[in-house]
Amino acid sequence: MSSLSDEVTSNLGALLLGNIADAVLVGVTTVQTYAYWNNRGSDCVILVVLLSFSWIINLLQLILFTVTTYTYAITDFANPIAAQKLIWTFPVLIFLTGASDLIVRSIFSHRVWKLSNRNMPLTVSLLLCGATITALSWTFAGMSCSVSSFDSWRSKTFAALLYSGLSSAVVGDLLIAGSLCVILTRHLMNNAGIETGALTSACTLACLITYATRPHTFAYVSLYLLLTKFSLNALLATLNARRGLRAITASPDVMQPSMPAFAGLSNDSAGGSMGTQQISCGDMVDVRSNASHGGTEVLW
Repeated sequence: MSSLSDEVTSNLGALLLGNIADAVLVGVTTVQTYAYWNNRGSDCVILVVLLSFSWIINLLQLILFTVTTYTYAITDFANPIAAQKLIWTFPVLIFLTGASDLIVRSIFSHRVWKLSNRNMPLTVSLLLCGATITALSWTFAGMSCSVSSFDSWRSKTFAALLYSGLSSAVVGDLLIAGSLCVILTRHLMNNAGIETGALTSACTLACLITYATRPHTFAYVSLYLLLTKFSLNALLATLNARRGLRAITASPDVMQPSMPAFAGLSNDSAGGSMGTQQISCGDMVDVRSNASHGGTEVLW
């Protein structure tokens, strides 16, 4: 009984710390989302809607995470047997994690496609990786609806799904982080870890290692539920950094390395000229310049 009690205490501690970390990250995400709304410029409506929807998903996850923590730490605190049961919030949380992950990875893939001068093999690899991760997480969530205890998650079937999903996530995060780091370093000599998703890669790897070494605790569950916050924050950080990077690269004292021009945008007329302009990596997006108005239009 003492061993079981120690295990329950350890589980509750991991769950509570994860819930607190989740609340902090949602707070950071909210600030980032608010900053994006105020500085989104001419970003397309689809991007704005997808980011807003991702923020709503993260908020719902925090609510469900809190309900889960309350259930195990308060409602079933004196019942060690109940603490081993899987409640309804977990499949929902996993499903929401997959949905948010798919949205963020799709936007990151589109971003890499733009910055890499439309590198299709790399973009397709990122999209396939994101689709695989979401499919595995949703399969895991669906199968979790038919089981009643955490012991089932340690079975070979669930373990295979979890290992495959987390391994794919690590590969996908590293591909995104590596691609953006190479692009930014090559053109701007600036490398920011959280803005390229390196922190997300580290958290995913920590979740994988924790499941492999401590599958009887809630530690890997808490880490897993934090992944969407790290990835969304990384995406919002890159978007919110655009204005500052533009200011840096626009300074007359700073040499502005340029990226290859994007082809297919040219239109000369008597009233002015619309053409493709080589842009600095500080813009990190496709830009069209109207010479007659001296302005720029940011495209996604």
